[in-house]
Amino acid sequence: MSEAPILIDAVKAGDVAQVKSMLEAQPDLLQEAKGINGESLILLSVYHRQPDITQILIAKSPELTIHEAAATGNLEAVTKHIAEDQTSVNVLSADGFSPLGLTCFFNYPEVAHLLIQNGADVNAASENGLRVSPIHSAVAAQNIELVKLLLENGADINAVQAGGFTPLHAAAQNGDEALIKFLLEHMADINAMTDTGKTPMELAIASGHDAAKWFSL
Repeated sequence: MSEAPILIDAVKAGDVAQVKSMLEAQPDLLQEAKGINGESLILLSVYHRQPDITQILIAKSPELTIHEAAATGNLEAVTKHIAEDQTSVNVLSADGFSPLGLTCFFNYPEVAHLLIQNGADVNAASENGLRVSPIHSAVAAQNIELVKLLLENGADINAVQAGGFTPLHAAAQNGDEALIKFLLEHMADINAMTDTGKTPMELAIASGHDAAKWFSL
């Protein structure tokens, strides 16, 4: 029986010793082990915020995929992929995310700029249950400059993800007053409703944030 599930659990848990030991004993597991949605070990380590594991896996990988490079902010590797095949900027990962969506979520503006310059679709929603667009990811990263970059390149400020959430809903729920103000200044729909009928202001209030005051301006 494959030991891939054991390695996957060790990656998620940040067990450096076990990950090192298993990969030294069975190097093929680096490529064999995949998450439930086909994610590579590197992406799993990034998703689970295990930077030490990520660095170990990168060191043992002959080459990063464009998704791994985007999610880890590796500008050089992303540049190489684009040079080899510019259409790679819009190829989805096994679990349905675009390189731009990943790099926005993990907050790498320089990589995002490079991807957009080379034709990345700023409105491409993830093809999975989340249906997140890059602007949702940038709001999650709480990076106004990244949100601004996307809007300047045609991103839909009222893009809807799973559950009916717009970027303004997400900023409100997070209590991110600076982003709320920024989005409203750029004509975000203050009356947009989630699938359960909640407006951004109602989400802010329900989450106990003072950010609700921005909605009365």
